[in-house]
Amino acid sequence: MAALASSITRRTVLGMFSVASVLFTSGCSGAIVSAPAKPALAENPSAAESTTPESDETTSPSASPTSAAKDYSGEAKLEKYDTSAGPYEPATREHPAKNVPKPVVPEHMYEDSVAGMHATIAYYAACLTYLNITGDPSPIRALKWPNDSYKSFEKMGAETKNGTLWYANPSFKIVLITPQPTREGSQYRWPLRIINDLGSFAVKDGKYTELSPQDQHYDKEVVGLVNYQQGRWEFRWEGDEDDDPSPSASPRASQ
Repeated sequence: MAALASSITRRTVLGMFSVASVLFTSGCSGAIVSAPAKPALAENPSAAESTTPESDETTSPSASPTSAAKDYSGEAKLEKYDTSAGPYEPATREHPAKNVPKPVVPEHMYEDSVAGMHATIAYYAACLTYLNITGDPSPIRALKWPNDSYKSFEKMGAETKNGTLWYANPSFKIVLITPQPTREGSQYRWPLRIINDLGSFAVKDGKYTELSPQDQHYDKEVVGLVNYQQGRWEFRWEGDEDDDPSPSASPRASQ
């Protein structure tokens, strides 16, 4: 079987992530002007101003990087999903996954805080997993990104949404490498890993295809560049927009 040229391959999934780069104003797509690293935002601005902040959840904006601050390292996981559709049924050769849990907007996502930044990253990763499984980009609207970005997600998920393409067990994960981001100028930098898995097979136009290990999995370290504007967190990654993670070998069709 020929390569799934129009499917959501690893390159396409990474394209989903880089769509966020259009949200940045001109000048942000070039080199980052380095400045002395500053501590990240308070965990929660209102809590930071309180006379009795929670020691494990808040930190003063002027606190040193060694002061008590929540450790966000590890996978950015969304905690809440809408499961009202019914029991989840994984994809098979005969049908795509059914009753897929839908991401629910987390608390703090719109806050100008590290908690808000982390919540946005976790929600975004969950939205990409949901998009890969269902082809439905509607949860992404909650990120309040421009319509052009949303249209790109719609295009990426079109084949899956209309039932002509599905994968065995797609997942998109963002793993934060450091406990907290660092500030450089008006931006925040957060080293992270992008991990995309598709599962052992794909079905396109009714044809079952076994995916090789290199087609199933993509894992790369990048630096997330994060910025708070107009009541929302915007982000992209640094330096890998032109990287081509697509496999050189085509998937093998089952006879």
